[in-house]
Amino acid sequence: MTGRDVQEICAECAIPRRFTPPGSLWLADGHGNGYCHECLAMLELTGELLALASGWPYEREGERRA
Repeated sequence: MTGRDVQEICAECAIPRRFTPPGSLWLADGHGNGYCHECLAMLELTGELLALASGWPYEREGERRA
C-alpha cells in the first residue's frame, strides 16, 4: 500500500474513493487522512451536537445565538 492508496480510502468509513460518484467532495485533514462527503456531513453534525451539549457558543453559518 502506498501513500496514495491511503488517501484514496475514507479514514472514517473505509470506502474506497473509486466507489463514490465522480466529482464527489472529499476533504483531507492535516494528517493526510481523506474523508468522503457522507462522513464529512456526519462529523460536522457530531461537532455541532457536542458543542450544543457542552454549552460551547457554536454558531452555524448564517445564524447567531442570542
